Amino acid sequence: EARLRLDKMSALIETGTELGPAIMLCGVTSAIGFLAFVPTEYIGLGEMGIISGGGMIIAVVLSLTLIPVFFAVSGDPRPATDVPFASLLSRAVAKNSKRTSYITFGVAVVLALIATQAQFDYSTLSLKDPKSEAMETLIELQREDIITDFALTYVADNLDAANNTREMLEGLAVVSDVKTPTDYLPADQEENLYILEDARFFLDSLFAPPPAPVPWGDENLLLMLSSINTSLQNTLQNPAPGPDTSNNSPELEASLTRLKKAVSDLQEASSDTRALYSELIVPPIKSEIEWLKTALEPEQVTLERLPLALQQRLIAKDGRAVVSITPEEDVVPVEALRRFTTNVMAVVPEITGRPVLDLGIGDIVITAFQTAILIAVSLIFLILMVALRSLVDSILVFIPLAMTALLTLSVSVLIDLPLNMANVVVIPLIFGLGVDNGIHIVKRFHQSSNVEALVHSSTPKAVFLSNLTTLGTFGALSFSSHQGIYSIGVLLTIGLTSLMFLTLVSLPALLATFSSPHSILAREQTV
Repeated sequence: EARLRLDKMSALIETGTELGPAIMLCGVTSAIGFLAFVPTEYIGLGEMGIISGGGMIIAVVLSLTLIPVFFAVSGDPRPATDVPFASLLSRAVAKNSKRTSYITFGVAVVLALIATQAQFDYSTLSLKDPKSEAMETLIELQREDIITDFALTYVADNLDAANNTREMLEGLAVVSDVKTPTDYLPADQEENLYILEDARFFLDSLFAPPPAPVPWGDENLLLMLSSINTSLQNTLQNPAPGPDTSNNSPELEASLTRLKKAVSDLQEASSDTRALYSELIVPPIKSEIEWLKTALEPEQVTLERLPLALQQRLIAKDGRAVVSITPEEDVVPVEALRRFTTNVMAVVPEITGRPVLDLGIGDIVITAFQTAILIAVSLIFLILMVALRSLVDSILVFIPLAMTALLTLSVSVLIDLPLNMANVVVIPLIFGLGVDNGIHIVKRFHQSSNVEALVHSSTPKAVFLSNLTTLGTFGALSFSSHQGIYSIGVLLTIGLTSLMFLTLVSLPALLATFSSPHSILAREQTV
């Protein structure tokens, strides 16, 4: 307006009159995209929506106050510049508007088919970097069946019920192992006790009470060492013949030689050294013999003999017993986790544990996601009907938005980036942020009455620059190390890029093909 009238105040008044309602309308629709999660049970995104929605209202106020003030005190505007490739774009859209419209509908059908394969990963692990040391360690521990954070827990009424539950669950293909308190008891106790009893019998002489201690002088020790040395010498010179050739192995001969040298060194040592040797060797041998005697006199291990802390963790005071169920598959993929949880719940509905928690949270998020989309689409479409006063124009504005949502979901399928608890906000945001461009394009189209004038106006350039700034803001999120924020950045970058193309190419073609130049909005713009 300033370039046309050369009067800043008149230009500001005229621009505010023309664009003010559209800017406020865009602020409301954008805020709806953020606020769509507020009525749902997803409190986190609801609170984020309140903050972001409030920011949109502030942005509208600043757009209608601060920017005009800045423009009023600035210099004269630069000469208008055309949109790059505007002439080529206008001719292509005007000449091929019907063809472009039909291609748009055909692509929408294909995208809808692909988008039906979109997955939602409700696992909290999907928000973590899979290449981080912690995640790689957790995955490795689970694959090696060392430990898992995804075991299911069931509390049976008593020990017998726990064992019966184990028998039912062990037949499931998704279950790797089922543990009850009885699994902490040694297996085959009766047979093992018989074996230990036999060993105790053969070693009975070792455990006989020692005779009364006899004074043991250095002379006696020397005689004993000499006897040992002689026996070793005879063994080395005359190895015992027999079928067991291992008795004559080089390793045995080397060991006997080392032992003989140690005995010889002890014979040649001082009496104090030999006395110290006795003090260091004999008491530990006695202690080991006592330990062996105790080990060979075991009693049957019962639950009551388990450590108290372990008992309290496995069995309640009223007799209830804990049953732990571990998965057979790697449950990092959400499909495997859901399969494991649902199969076990079909047998034991009262299970608990992280898989059940994740599944419940996932259901809440999915419901919130569906509710948010319904709220955003319904309110935005209602506002469009009131603002544009044309069912056809409102539907045409929604077509690029729906295609962008389908394209975003389709790309998420193709690049294996499923929706998660963070990036579910993307689809409502596409409707909230993208409808602004459609409103501006429709209003300018009815002011211009043809596609050529629309493309050569300042509106496409404003839409292009506005999308670039929004794209830069959300695109920066794709550099985050947090998987949830990263996925938001990637999907919004894809969505906003495709939305910009569809708004500047497909929407003008749809308007030229289907919008009536005699609509209420068009007549008002003409007046």
